Amino acid sequence: MFDLDAYRVVMFDQRGCGRSRPLANAADADLTAQTTHGLIADIELLRDQFGVDRWTILGLSWGTTLGLAYRWWLCISTRGWRFDTHVGL
Repeated sequence: MFDLDAYRVVMFDQRGCGRSRPLANAADADLTAQTTHGLIADIELLRDQFGVDRWTILGLSWGTTLGLAYRWWLCISTRGWRFDTHVGL
């Protein structure tokens, strides 16, 4: 999917899913910070921690919506974007 010789790839699971902890369906999960703005802040924190000035965003499924929101609010740090979502019929 990515040419690792040409691109530096940073992949992450948004807060509450995948390998992030706590999972959103955990009994003790605090979902008060599970907002679009909070998730965008998480992405910006990652961008800052990795020292990335501008990057290309790839969003899949819910990441499509999150990527669009990120692009909308913080377009200065985005070089490009690609979104892919599938709707079952």
